[in-house]
Amino acid sequence: MMRYLVGGLAVASMAIAVLFDYVRLAGRIWRGDTSRMPLMDFGWVVAVKPRTYPSALLCVGAMTGSFALGGIGIALTLGGITSARWPGHILAVGVVMLLTNVVLVPLNWFVEATGRPKFLVPPPHRGQPGSFAAARRRRQRRRAGLPQTGHLAESIQVRPERGDDGKPSLTEDKKEP
Repeated sequence: MMRYLVGGLAVASMAIAVLFDYVRLAGRIWRGDTSRMPLMDFGWVVAVKPRTYPSALLCVGAMTGSFALGGIGIALTLGGITSARWPGHILAVGVVMLLTNVVLVPLNWFVEATGRPKFLVPPPHRGQPGSFAAARRRRQRRRAGLPQTGHLAESIQVRPERGDDGKPSLTEDKKEP
């Protein structure tokens, strides 16, 4: 019984710590300070980026909140703390919170793809195109024969021209034949 109590409380405390860290950084990221972005990335399911941080916070919040409630529910019921019915209700609320990700994950994908609804995009990132619009712009530039982005780039010659002696030329002057 004790192992369920310790395990459930350990899961709950880790989930609460992760959730606290994400919520603590939300204000900074909303204002545009991305220097302390969390390094957590759930692959293609929920990618935590500065532009989609609020919608990703909803997903991660529901997930970690469900883990915290599930851990507390397991600790109370299987740990032998109480035989009342209310710990089972805590566990049920945790399962419902986990199931809300069925709606929240597609919402995060939609915000990433379109940049809408605007209230879920931090103000410094509202002018940026969504991933669909950015891909469309890259394809249009490629069709027009332009580079994929409009950024000015400096071309660096990786393999410098060789002189008559076969060694790389160290000067910028070109020899005229």
